[in-house]
Amino acid sequence: MKKFFLVAILLIMTQLAVQAQYNPNLPRNNSGTANDDVPDDFGDNGKFSWQRVFTGGGLGVQFGNVTNVSLSPLVGYHFTNRFSAGASFAYNYFRDGRSSLVYKYNLWGPGAFARYRVFRQFSLHAEIQQLFYKESIANSNYSFSGSQTRLPIGAIVQQRLAGRSYFVLEVLYDVLHNQNSIYSTPLIFRGGVNIGF
Repeated sequence: MKKFFLVAILLIMTQLAVQAQYNPNLPRNNSGTANDDVPDDFGDNGKFSWQRVFTGGGLGVQFGNVTNVSLSPLVGYHFTNRFSAGASFAYNYFRDGRSSLVYKYNLWGPGAFARYRVFRQFSLHAEIQQLFYKESIANSNYSFSGSQTRLPIGAIVQQRLAGRSYFVLEVLYDVLHNQNSIYSTPLIFRGGVNIGF
């Protein structure tokens, strides 16, 4: 699995290097460099504009003896052509019914994030999440609930799909991860779609 992610990241980086080459057909700003997809001036004189709002997130489902449903919507705002921030929510339901002791797990919680675009398809990303969880095993007295704060930081690579829609791949590291963390690894790999208004 590690080899797969390494190869995927290398392929994406190669694509970025190829697409980062000079293109004389791109519009130029006053400094002579290519304009970013998100313009400096939204034409709104610094006031709130729906043109600056974007949504995104992820959805995952698996059914059968093992059921896993995850939902992670987000909404953000471009404060400048390089800096954006927003709010997110995470929910995950997991049920393993492969034995007579059915294991169930629920996880949910809010979060906030900030992104800084380094260049057209590469951004730095940081977020904070307050996650709550409850796990139980059917036909037993076992039930446990708790909460945990996460602070993932890392990078985002995005590829335009059409208009203001992008495929987004995130590689993050939870700097607060420890032996009591609810996740087994501090590494986080996510993919999804962001759609601008």
